[in-house]
Amino acid sequence: MPMTIVVTNDVADRYRGFLASCMLEIAPGV
Repeated sequence: MPMTIVVTNDVADRYRGFLASCMLEIAPGV
């Protein structure tokens, strides 16, 4: 069970980092 939680948190962090990088890419264009 703890393993699933760790994996879920890792995915959430990756997704958040992906969104953050997208924002940084788009922001200068706007």
